[in-house]
Amino acid sequence: MEDPKQNCKCSEELSSQYPSRSTRLLVLPALTTTLKAIEEDVSNPDIASLNLVILVNNIGGLGDFVSPQYMPVWSYTADQVDSLLNVSSAMTSGGPYIAIYTATKAHVNALSRGLAAEFSAKEGHQRVDVMSLALGNTKSGCKFHTELRHPILHGLCDTETAARTDLDRVGCGKVVGSGWWLHELQRRMFNLSSEKRKLATITKMMKKLKGKDFAQKEGSGPG
Repeated sequence: MEDPKQNCKCSEELSSQYPSRSTRLLVLPALTTTLKAIEEDVSNPDIASLNLVILVNNIGGLGDFVSPQYMPVWSYTADQVDSLLNVSSAMTSGGPYIAIYTATKAHVNALSRGLAAEFSAKEGHQRVDVMSLALGNTKSGCKFHTELRHPILHGLCDTETAARTDLDRVGCGKVVGSGWWLHELQRRMFNLSSEKRKLATITKMMKKLKGKDFAQKEGSGPG
């Protein structure tokens, strides 16, 4: 976030939502920053004094400035990491054209449950919350989902709402779930359906998505 206006807007929104908290902004241009620059910024007293306790596990590495890099996840303490968040999906039941995707997300849920159990089983270990964020359909860069009219895809929320509500759920005691109430309701209702109904619903939805995907590719081809 390099735009000063966007920085100010972000700071104002955080101050409005959390009036009892102070806000600090750290700007690191992803395309041009260097390891040395990151080390200097992170070692700044205004940043180094913060107690950062939420770890979002999404993509990328730790970098050379984190040591040790290679250690069992369960060996972290609550003083180092208060919460471990894995990004999953509400769609883990399998379906046509997305077999690998749904299998991967189901694995993330299983991994999260396993890590939560390991943290709990370790004697004398302070609680580290583990949560797998089972996101539903979210307004992002994908146009197909917002254009389709299907019960599973109703109640879209934007990425900021999804992030805010998911973070608000951290510490609730659930390992797998969604912070956005409609995503969680859809996930639970879908999981209560019979296997036959699940398959029919997913197949109908995925055929529409697949049709739009091919239509867009054909429309963007040479005229």
